[in-house]
Amino acid sequence: MAFDQSEGGGRRIGIWIHELADEAVTRFTFDPSLNQTPVWSPDGKRIVFISNRATFNRLYQKNADGTGSEDEIVNFGEPRRGQRTCWNWSRDGKFLLAGKDGELWYVTLPD
Repeated sequence: MAFDQSEGGGRRIGIWIHELADEAVTRFTFDPSLNQTPVWSPDGKRIVFISNRATFNRLYQKNADGTGSEDEIVNFGEPRRGQRTCWNWSRDGKFLLAGKDGELWYVTLPD
């Protein structure tokens, strides 16, 4: 299970992984920003999340085992109103359902 948790008096939010089989909990993101709403890929190999590390919220992805870099995959630009978020990943792993300024977005992922 992936979850986000406030840190530093609410000034930061980190993403953590909770292995249900052995109750182990490990930190997944280390950037001192707001990292939120983790979503697992259908194959369980990647996690997508929202982060404000580059001023405005953007979508990032990282290998679920914690290896590799956190790659930006979508820059939503400056917010007009509302939040940015990611809700779900298509079963074939090619699309994300995301939200921007009160609108639904279908984000196509590269192979």
